[in-house]
This record gives sequence, C-alpha cells and structure tokens, in this order.
Amino acid sequence: MVYLLASVKFVFAFPLAAGYHLSFLETFVFTSMGGISGVLFFAFLTNPIVRIWKAVKPKKKNKINNVDSVITTKKINYNRNRRMIKLKNSYGLAGLIIFTPFLLSIPFGTFLTVRYFGAKFKIILMLIITVILFSLLFTILTEYFEDEIITNFIF
Repeated sequence: MVYLLASVKFVFAFPLAAGYHLSFLETFVFTSMGGISGVLFFAFLTNPIVRIWKAVKPKKKNKINNVDSVITTKKINYNRNRRMIKLKNSYGLAGLIIFTPFLLSIPFGTFLTVRYFGAKFKIILMLIITVILFSLLFTILTEYFEDEIITNFIF
C-alpha cells in the first residue's frame, strides 16, 4: 500500500508507513521505489495520452467554409490552471521538478514537466533524484515525529 500510494500521492505515503510501523529503511525504500515507479510510468504515458486526446477530441465545423477543421477558441483559465502556468513561468523546469513530489503530485507534476519540457533522460533523472531526496527527508521526519503522525493522521 505504501508503495502504491507513493507512486501517486507521495506525501501521503509517509503517515501510512508510520501507521504500519515500518522501519526507517523500509519506509525509505518503499516510498522511493513507489515515487520512482510513478515518475517513470507517467513520464512514458504522457505522450500517448496527448496523442489519443488529440485524435479523439471532436473537431468543430468551420461555419464559413463548411470544412472540418479545428477552430481555436480562447482557453478559459481557471484558478488551478493559472497557478500551474504561473508556477511554470516563474520557476520553470526547476520549480516543477522541486514541487512535483510534495506539492503537485507525481502524476500531475510529471505530466506537466514532460508536456512543457519533453521526456528527456536528464529531466526524468532529475525528477527521480528529487523523489529520492524528498523520500529521505520525509522518512527522517517520519522517524522523528512518528508518534505525533500516528496520533494526528491515522486516528
């Protein structure tokens, strides 16, 4: 369960690991491997999803020429979209990589990173290194505050 949760919602795997009373090494390994699996899975799934979405997306009729074509419309920016665009524009690749494990989520952060910057080996490696570093940090915090985490989050 810790492994699967870490691959999708990285931060929430640590209270679960504390609830299962996993050791330091078990928590670190399960969360790291889950996060790495999530990054790899969603990094290689992004481009096929985008291709399928473009193929399935309905085309609108051009009323002037009565021809099938994609009509560009102004995109509505919702609050979440604005935050993601601001994050991308303000912090760029480094911001997306750093915020993916704990703020965004591994699927969403990996999708944005690959979509905006490509699925290059270097970018995926940076995401993996960030997951490992945050796993180490959160595992240390989990070990130090285990009793408080179990009391506040599990019960």
